[in-house]
Amino acid sequence: MAEDGNPSAIAELAKLDADTPKLKPEDQFYWDAFWRLNRDRDFGMGEGYIPFQAIDCFARRYDIDDWDFEDLFSNITAMDTVYMEEKEKKRPKGKN
Repeated sequence: MAEDGNPSAIAELAKLDADTPKLKPEDQFYWDAFWRLNRDRDFGMGEGYIPFQAIDCFARRYDIDDWDFEDLFSNITAMDTVYMEEKEKKRPKGKN
């Protein structure tokens, strides 16, 4: 493990970091917002989409309004759609 000072583990972590795509600052904001909002999903009969109310509350908290809200909402819902599609692909068949 890297915590133990293992040189090969440290080199592996460095390679992973180097291979990770770097986002532009404006895209990083949406990425971070998505993962914060990810915790606000409904989990009643299964994992649901991020609710509009959660995105709206996030926007109000960070003084995002008008057109900026539309950008936030569009980006979060697009990311959420991809997230849910990937979750569905990984779900065992025949289970809800």
